[in-house]
Parts: sequence; C-alpha cells; structure tokens
Amino acid sequence: MSDGLPLFKKPWFEWFAWYSKGYLAKHFRALRLLKTGRPVVDSAEPLIVYMNHASWWDPIVGLLIAKELWPGRTHYGAMDREALQSYKFFEKVGFFGVERGSPRGAAQFLKTAKAITGTPATALWMTPQGRFADARERPSELMSGLPQVLTKLEAGTVQPIAIEYTFWNERLPEVLVSLGPTCRVADLPRDREACQHRLSELLVQAQDELQAAAMHRDPALFDSLIEGRQGMSNVYGLWRSFKRGWSSR
Repeated sequence: MSDGLPLFKKPWFEWFAWYSKGYLAKHFRALRLLKTGRPVVDSAEPLIVYMNHASWWDPIVGLLIAKELWPGRTHYGAMDREALQSYKFFEKVGFFGVERGSPRGAAQFLKTAKAITGTPATALWMTPQGRFADARERPSELMSGLPQVLTKLEAGTVQPIAIEYTFWNERLPEVLVSLGPTCRVADLPRDREACQHRLSELLVQAQDELQAAAMHRDPALFDSLIEGRQGMSNVYGLWRSFKRGWSSR
C-alpha cells in the first residue's frame, strides 16, 4: 500500500475489465442496467458504493459497472481476506482483504477506508451483507462496517446497487442491475444503528424495483451493457426438431 491505499495497477485493471467482459458474455445472456437514470457524482467528493451479495460473480459485475459508470475514478473493493487468498490477482486491481470478526481487522478496514475516501477521484465498493444472500431476502441485513465509515465522513455520495441473476427465455441467465437512490453522506443519521437501518432501506428499495422489473422479462426496461450468447443449445434444438418431425407423422 502507498499512503494507506491498497494496490491498484491501472494496466491490469483495464486488461481484467476487458477479459471480464468477454468472460461474462460467455456465461450470461446479457448484463442489463435498469433504466432509472444514471447518477451524477461530484468527482471531488468520496463515492461509496454498496451492493447486495448475491453470488460469486459480484466482484466481476461490480468491476464492469464501475468502468461503465465512473471511468474517471480509481475503484477499490473490500473482500473477505480468506476469499482474496484464493483469487490473488484481485489484489492488483484494487481489491483489499478484510479480516472479519476481529478488532484488528475492523481497525485495519477503517484505516484503509479512511485513506480511500480521503483521496480525490476514488470509489470504495462494499458488499456489507458479509455473506452470500438470496436477492429476495428481506430485510437486507448489513454489517456495521459501512455505517462506521460513513458516520466519520463529512461529505460524499452513497450509491446502493441491487443485483439479480435470473433466467428469462434463453438458455443462459441474465445479470440484472439497478441503481438505487443516491444519498448524500450529510443526509444520513449520525447514529450508527440509525445509519445502518437507513442504508438497508435504500438497498431494499433498489432490490424491490429490480425484482418488479425482472418479473416482466422485458429487455426494453434495461440498457444492455453487455450482450452475450443467445439461442437454444444444440441438444435442445435437436429435441425440438425431433418433436416437430414426430408430430407431423
């Protein structure tokens, strides 16, 4: 780390974003962003982004959303230290380990978060549920780290993001994303428990809007950021051809 900031190598980030785009397109039908309006954030102020934690794919999706929406910022993401040990490459593109469940880990996380939010043109990304949770789980219970960071800030913008992975009408699933309502740090309660409750409410609002849109199965409600594969598998197509031929006899 330099000046308390996690390691971040811009060329590696750009390469990994390029690779991740193709990798995601191979495994999903599309990455779609709900048409709710894109936020305008003052680049001189801290940006704190938090998401529900629906699957293993979340860091890759978050990275691609970061590059799409805030290309001028340097993005840092908190990740469980043990999980990061399995994916060491993430350390080169802004992810830093958090030792959960210990005072030392909490202190180190707050120190790193302070360095990030105190540096211009950066963004801090978090999945404060602290575990994989179904996207329909209500309420979205958040750990204390996020409100601890926010109650120490004087200014900044907070952006909740909801993610779902769901099947529509194609062989491959969809990645659906919704930007919840942005909130000014100054408008959040200073009390940590009240702040935690408010952050949960904002995330649930984004999740509910995304869930309602997902049920329509209508791509027109979304901006398609990445288009992946479409159509039936060879086996399914062969089966349908067989059924048509058999029924015509």
